[in-house]
Amino acid sequence: MHIKKLFCLLLLAGPWQFALANVNTACNGTQQKPCVVQDTKNNTRELKNWRTSNMLQKAAAKTKKLNTAGLDNLWMSTSGAASINGFTAIVVNIQNTTDNKVKKIIDVDLRQESHGYLNNDAISLAAENNWGNLGKTRKQVFNDEKKWLKDLSKDATITDVLTPAQFKAKQFQQGTTLQIKTVKNEKEVAESRKMQYFRLTVTDHMAPTDGDVDRFVELVRKTKPGTWLHFHCLAGDERGTTFMVMYDMLHNADKVSLEDIIKREAAVAPYYNVLKTDSPDANKVPLYQKRALFIRKFYVFSQAYLNGYIEKWSTWSDKHHDL
Repeated sequence: MHIKKLFCLLLLAGPWQFALANVNTACNGTQQKPCVVQDTKNNTRELKNWRTSNMLQKAAAKTKKLNTAGLDNLWMSTSGAASINGFTAIVVNIQNTTDNKVKKIIDVDLRQESHGYLNNDAISLAAENNWGNLGKTRKQVFNDEKKWLKDLSKDATITDVLTPAQFKAKQFQQGTTLQIKTVKNEKEVAESRKMQYFRLTVTDHMAPTDGDVDRFVELVRKTKPGTWLHFHCLAGDERGTTFMVMYDMLHNADKVSLEDIIKREAAVAPYYNVLKTDSPDANKVPLYQKRALFIRKFYVFSQAYLNGYIEKWSTWSDKHHDL
């Protein structure tokens, strides 16, 4: 009798109940099923691709071929994603570089993809090409990231957490289970280290949107002497270098050539040249080409900016379609 009752219940439940029991819940690196990746390990103070304007100036000066004008007054740095101890290292490095003269440090978070902090280490919701939030509005990015971190904080453990190497190798089912002790967003981490937080949602491998460029130019316009800007993305190469180049241009495009700005920003590892468009991934080539065109156009805008132009980048860009 008990067996008959059980059989009837299963029939009423429908075939989809059987399917749910066999669904593979592991991620696959797509936008629909992104993976949780732990970007740093053991709350390390190590900073991936860390470099400062001071380091760039010294490296560029050694070549004796590059114009280094303005780098000595350009307070900026970049790196990849940092742990909470890594944020402490950023602050200490900046204080040491400026002989404690820095008055304000702004953490310029360039990442469109959802990210946060689990047990003091940086984590990301990762998809192929770092495009987990591709096509989303700025508001959608913020809301989705907030919900993800809030939901995560309610759990005792998280399964299938990958290392960057495992994600790159598509070893999606080889992740580990971690106990959840603390969950934080980057704003909380930055402000706990007495940094000001500023977020842009830049899609990896692409030129920034007009909206993000407008926000950045306005930030620079309002930045007071004694302020240091720290740019970071996931790895500290493409987006980080792009915005260091843009910051350099907004200060020095009236006295340094485009070529020298690009080369001096690539004078320190990872030696990333934002005008290069070749890639082993053919799908990225047109994206890099568009970004290179944007960089060249932004250089001309920066000259106008330094000559007193006060309107937004987007307004100026709309009037200069020929560039």
